[in-house]
Amino acid sequence: MAYWLMKSEPSAWSWDQQVQAGAKGTHWDGVRNHLAKNHMIAMKKGDLATALLHFKEAARINPRNSSAQTGTGLAQMGLGNREAAHDAFAAALSIDIHDVTSIYHLVKCAYELKKFDVVAALLEKYIKHNAVNANILYSYAGIQYHRGMLPKALEECEKLLTLKADHEGAKKLRELILGKLQR
Repeated sequence: MAYWLMKSEPSAWSWDQQVQAGAKGTHWDGVRNHLAKNHMIAMKKGDLATALLHFKEAARINPRNSSAQTGTGLAQMGLGNREAAHDAFAAALSIDIHDVTSIYHLVKCAYELKKFDVVAALLEKYIKHNAVNANILYSYAGIQYHRGMLPKALEECEKLLTLKADHEGAKKLRELILGKLQR
């Protein structure tokens, strides 16, 4: 079964616009790259392996193409290759730290693989350079917790609860951390 990532910048076509278009869809004329256009024409529903090949080819042609790395990661996840997906999402974020799709999926892979060091460093980099995002802070606190960095995890929970006092996940994580620190 194939999955294709059709990415658009929110300023060009937002998720709200997509939801509004619904199942009827809409005309899309934003493809300027002829190779990408040809691959899109050749798409067949259920063809993840072909999608992976095309994303890898796009990354080979332009190693700084974070979307190709993200697509590679998504295809690898669909094929069940979590380790390769993890590495592709990390590569995408080393190119573009603002790629929230890769952040989300890298965190997911990190939890599944119990591999937290790379995602911790990338989340820390994201947090240093971006406005506060509750979901990112919560992910970072959880990653630090799983790395055994309890004081750092507690610090991040406290930051998050200062910004969003009603964050249930942060409250639960804070209590879990405090319980472990008191032992």
